[in-house]
Amino acid sequence: MSMTFYCPESPRTDAIGDDPNWSEFPRECNFANGNALDLLSMLDLMNEDDPYYGEWEACELPSIQRKIMKVLNVEGKRVHLVREPHELGRHYHTGNTDEQIIGRLRNLQRLVAYAAQRNLMIRYS
Repeated sequence: MSMTFYCPESPRTDAIGDDPNWSEFPRECNFANGNALDLLSMLDLMNEDDPYYGEWEACELPSIQRKIMKVLNVEGKRVHLVREPHELGRHYHTGNTDEQIIGRLRNLQRLVAYAAQRNLMIRYS
């Protein structure tokens, strides 16, 4: 299972070039449930009522951008998000590397920056 961070109010017409399905910013960013919960906890953004759902209002986004940058730039903070591959019963968890975490954090940072510049909210579920 995964959690998706997305901007529900973003326009769908920000295409670049001839491909209407490609844009300059990520429309959404996915994290495995465990990684998303760890990240939200690390950023002190956990929704206590329902940890698998939340919204960030536009006024909160500059602060969230700074928090994401701290995790992105400090390996000691990211190390808690790295998971080794392992089997759990019939399920195989592929884990993820620091490089994968950096890529996802950069996508999340770009999504949050896009929303902040346009006064839009972010939702996750």
